[in-house]
Amino acid sequence: MRNQLSVYIRNTVGGHVRIPKLRMRPGHVISFDYAGERSKRIPRLVFILNTKDGRPASRIIHGLSLSNMPWRKFLVFLRQLMVDDTITLIKRKYEIRGPFDQILDKPKTFYTKMLKDEATRHDIYRTYKMASVRNVKLWALDYSRLYGTNQDEKNLLIQKTDTIKNVIDSRYILNEIFHIDTVKLKDQKYKQLVIQRFGSVEQFHSTILEINKLGAEDL
Repeated sequence: MRNQLSVYIRNTVGGHVRIPKLRMRPGHVISFDYAGERSKRIPRLVFILNTKDGRPASRIIHGLSLSNMPWRKFLVFLRQLMVDDTITLIKRKYEIRGPFDQILDKPKTFYTKMLKDEATRHDIYRTYKMASVRNVKLWALDYSRLYGTNQDEKNLLIQKTDTIKNVIDSRYILNEIFHIDTVKLKDQKYKQLVIQRFGSVEQFHSTILEINKLGAEDL
């Protein structure tokens, strides 16, 4: 099979930002250099599954090597994980993670129930030693095709007109409103906090739209 990396690069949105490797989370799309390999601009794109596999020799990262799986088949696979409620979609946007269910945070369950067959069929499952990972960059994929013609849900995703840096800066504004780093909250707690602070999903959504209107010079 042809290497699919260039296809995934064409389907990224928002550019990229460098992040500390310890901040990688399930659902992130990451590129990185690996010890012993020649450095490239984008050596790989990996869909992160788990970064908390601590072993005696080294902490292990589990992920999907996207260059081995056709983009369309990847989207078909992801439809099993989609979420469509407004609050969770907004939360995922600010986490720079895909719009997917929290089962991604339960790697063993996720692998057994949903991933094993696909991973075998396309040879996409990979593990990497955390200590060997260098030059980590966070990317976002254009997941809008998962939602068909539903423009409301598409508008809650990272758009081609966004930059990941501005999305992260907007998250800081939201954190000030909540008085907490919202990335650390589980989905259910996040939803409870939204209703406590804003009274309704509609009011929360309206506030998010106002934040999104802020330009880079306002953030």
